[in-house]
Amino acid sequence: MVTCVFNYIFLYIIKNRVYWPGAAYFTFITGISMLMFHVIYLLNSYLFEPHFSPILFWDRLFQIATTTGLAFYAYPIIKRLDILFKPEIPTEVHGELNG
Repeated sequence: MVTCVFNYIFLYIIKNRVYWPGAAYFTFITGISMLMFHVIYLLNSYLFEPHFSPILFWDRLFQIATTTGLAFYAYPIIKRLDILFKPEIPTEVHGELNG
């Protein structure tokens, strides 16, 4: 959980400084997110666990590469789902004061 919180804070800072809509940004931020997740996970494991996680360089590199590569192709699907389930914003607000 600590790993996800640190990763979220890092990505939130990046998004507030650099953002552009589209699949390229989504793929870029997914790659950075995966890289940071593994780095922070290994660091937290080394600092807080008595038997820390093995590095497994090729396995982690494979996970980062496949997730980043698939993110580009998943973006249109996620975009369609976002449009499909996005709630409509009411044009008029009706309440007790407005009748």
